[in-house]
Amino acid sequence: SNAISANPPYAVPTGMLPGFLTDVSLAVASDSDTADRLRLAWSSPELDVNGFSVLPAGCAGQTSPPSAPDAMKAYRVMWDTHPSLSNAKVYDIPAVNGDGSPQHCCPSDSNDDGVCHVELGAEVQSVSILHPQSSIPSSDQLFDSGGIRVAYVGSQSKSIQVATPLQGSMEVIISPSASLPPSSPIAVGDLIRIQGGVYLVANVDGWPTSINLSSEYILETDPSEQPETAKAYFATPPSSCFDLSNTGNSAESFRSHIAQNFDDSPFDESITVSRSTMIEPFEDGGSSGTRIVGYEYHITFSGQGFTSTLGNSVEEVLIIS
Repeated sequence: SNAISANPPYAVPTGMLPGFLTDVSLAVASDSDTADRLRLAWSSPELDVNGFSVLPAGCAGQTSPPSAPDAMKAYRVMWDTHPSLSNAKVYDIPAVNGDGSPQHCCPSDSNDDGVCHVELGAEVQSVSILHPQSSIPSSDQLFDSGGIRVAYVGSQSKSIQVATPLQGSMEVIISPSASLPPSSPIAVGDLIRIQGGVYLVANVDGWPTSINLSSEYILETDPSEQPETAKAYFATPPSSCFDLSNTGNSAESFRSHIAQNFDDSPFDESITVSRSTMIEPFEDGGSSGTRIVGYEYHITFSGQGFTSTLGNSVEEVLIIS
């Protein structure tokens, strides 16, 4: 018989939705005991939209599911004061733990409040480290050397009261106080935040009268709106770099690096970090595959020291080298 060719020559199946989450619950945060957060919990879907079991193979007694939905990259949460969700805020919760291990969130007969959980209201920031021209297969490590330093300075840091500097000034006058120590707690190379701007400390020989910045002070608002004095926060950045090589770029290593910026005083300043691997399709010599182009670290500021009920805002982390 005459051969017949299909048109188109091939077809890609549409993505399979994973089904509905189970054991969803919402309550006032209990883990951190902070009044400005809600604890959202859930367990994984048990059935897909067609009624087939989709429990992950990692769940107790479950072999590979007969229906394999697309892997979840994140759980999207939306909330609003109006049921229409017309002005909803959106937060995508990474569906991974640690260095990209999938969250199975296996349903449990002994826990109907949800196995996986997150505290809505906790500050979450992301740091992406990219190599867009990479041709490294997604199964390998992206970097074999290199490093960065990540710093933080904000209301969780130590502070002094200063006179608001004039535009273009490199001198910071310290407000007199009997509580000032005789020796400067600020060192050359420290970071100091004044009225929203972050500066590098260049000289502390004038302590306790003044210190000097390495660059000119820039007014963040209209000069007429500047207060005469302001609280200045200062911190010593990590002395060593976060190692980007395959032996040092784990989520836990990144958490330990950032934690050097905090001292848990006077409240808990715990953070958690997870890492996602960023991959893209890639063709090389006629063959196709995927390549790794970067890592994305998700930083959750979970401790009580970061809660707004204490008047503590969370500043963005700083990449300083």
